[in-house]
Amino acid sequence: MLLHSDRGAINGEKQFIQRLADRGVKRSMSRKADPWDNAVIESFFSTLHFELLSRQRFERFEDARSVISEWIDGFYNPQRRHSNNGNTSPIKYELRWQMRQELI
Repeated sequence: MLLHSDRGAINGEKQFIQRLADRGVKRSMSRKADPWDNAVIESFFSTLHFELLSRQRFERFEDARSVISEWIDGFYNPQRRHSNNGNTSPIKYELRWQMRQELI
């Protein structure tokens, strides 16, 4: 697994780096002063916050995890249209891409 992030303070903390290493996660960081390197994930988190998190509060971590997982798996990936995917959902886009690869 690979975690790509910007060069924010938390991403360089020793404890955070160690937790990733303990779980077998490799780190990838964007280039210094290059916001375009992280544009897709920044867009995702902006959408997550605007469409879901800004509208509700959670008392427990597990409640937040459940609601976010349901939003990603039940709406964001299978249904939500994305302009950078030809105005289709990520799952439909991926399936079309896989079908094209099989034809090559």
